[in-house]
Amino acid sequence: MADTKYLTQRGDLWLFHWRVPVDCKEAFGGKQYVTKSLKTHSLREANVRKVLALAECMKVVQDVRGAGEDARSLFKAHLHGMKHASDEDLEDAYYTVIDKEPKTEEDLAFREALRVSFRGHDSELARCTLKDALNAYKEDRAGRVTEKTIGQAERAVELFLEYRQLPDVTLQSITRKEVKEFIRCISSEYGGKYAGKTVSNRVNLLSSIYQVALDDELIEEDRRNPFDGHRVSRKDSQSFERFSDDQLKSIFRETERYQTSTKDYHKYFLPRLAYATGCRIEELCSLQRAQVKEDKGIVYLAIAEGVDVYKGKTINSGRRIPIHSSLSDQLLTWRDSSDHLLLFPELESHRKDRKTGDKYSKQFGNLKRKLGITKRSQSFHSFRVHMATNLEQAEVPENRAVWIMGHTRTLSLSYGLYSEGPALEQLRDDVEKCVVWP
Repeated sequence: MADTKYLTQRGDLWLFHWRVPVDCKEAFGGKQYVTKSLKTHSLREANVRKVLALAECMKVVQDVRGAGEDARSLFKAHLHGMKHASDEDLEDAYYTVIDKEPKTEEDLAFREALRVSFRGHDSELARCTLKDALNAYKEDRAGRVTEKTIGQAERAVELFLEYRQLPDVTLQSITRKEVKEFIRCISSEYGGKYAGKTVSNRVNLLSSIYQVALDDELIEEDRRNPFDGHRVSRKDSQSFERFSDDQLKSIFRETERYQTSTKDYHKYFLPRLAYATGCRIEELCSLQRAQVKEDKGIVYLAIAEGVDVYKGKTINSGRRIPIHSSLSDQLLTWRDSSDHLLLFPELESHRKDRKTGDKYSKQFGNLKRKLGITKRSQSFHSFRVHMATNLEQAEVPENRAVWIMGHTRTLSLSYGLYSEGPALEQLRDDVEKCVVWP
C-alpha cells in the first residue's frame, strides 16, 4: 500500500501536509498546519521530498523544545518587570522590536512579554504548564499531605511528560483523548508496566494537580479537567500464588551464601523475613534499626511506627509483628552491627517518593529467573500469601491474623473502636505456631 502519511493532493499535485505541535505554533507563525507544494505529480517523488520537508519542520520543533523552559523563565521575568513600566515605555519598546525577527531566547521572551503586556495578546509562553501546576499543587497541599504523596505527584507528572516526550507541556494542550491514550500506554492491562491501582493513583494525582490550577485561575474556568472521569480498572491484573516447597528450598538455599556478606546481607535475610512475617516488600526494605524492638524477651518489628521513611500503605499498616525464634537472634545481631538509620543501608533510595523496594525487587526478579521460576504470579509478594495461608491452616483466629498481616480490621464496635489489639505474647504464639520452614 502506498505511503501517503503527511501527504495530500490538490488536483494531481502532491502537497506536504503536517500538523504543528501545540507547543510550537509560535515558531510556525501561529499556524495549526504546515501545507507546502512538493511540485510533483509522482507519489514516489513526493515521498522523497516529503522526508526533506519533514526534516526542516522537525529541526524547528527541536530548536523550540530545546529552549522551551529557558524561554519561558525569561518570559516570566520580563513580564514581571513590565508590570511597573508606563504605557509610553511599553509602546516605544513594542514598536521598536515587534517587526524584528527574534534571534535568541532572550529576544523571543522579551517580544512575547511585550505582546502580552502592551497588546494583551495570548502567548504560549504565558500559559500555565504542567510543572507550573505541580508547583501550585505542592504549595496548596503543603502540610496537608505526606512527603510520600508529594513524591508520587512528582512522579505522575514525570510519567506523563515521558509519555509526551517533552520537558513540559501547557495545560491547554492536554486533551482527554491524549489522557486516554496515556492510560492505555502505561496500563498492564494493555501491555504497559503499571498495575491498575498504580495507574488509577497516577491519573487521580494528575487530576488533582490540574484542579488546583483551575481553582487558582491559572487556566480558564470553563475548561474541563482532561484527567477527570476516566474509568481505570483497579483490579489486579493477576493474583499471587505461593511458591512450591521445592521452589522455597531453592530460594533459601541459593541465598544462604549471603549470610556472611555485609554488603549483600539483605539478599539472605529479606526472603526469610518475608516468609516469617508476611510483610510487604516496601515495609521490609525501608525498615529502620529503631523499628526492631524487644519487649519481655519478644523480638518484634514495629511497622510504620515512629519512622521517617515508610509511613504505611494503609491506616491498618501500623502493627507489631513478633519475629520467629529461628530469626530473632540474627535480627538483633544485625540491628546492632551498625549505627546507620536503615536496617539495610544498601537499599537506601534516592527516588523522589523515597520508595526503597524497587532495587531489591529487581534483584529478587533476577534470582527467580536464575532458579527457573517464570510465573509472574509468583513474586516477592508470594511470601505474603504463604504467611496468610499458614495462619489460616494453623487455625489462628482472623481477628488476630489481621494484626499480623496489616489488613483492614473490620471488627465489631467493641473490638474495632475500643480494643488496642491482641497482646504481643498472643501474636508471638501465633507466629511460632504457623511458621513452618520447608
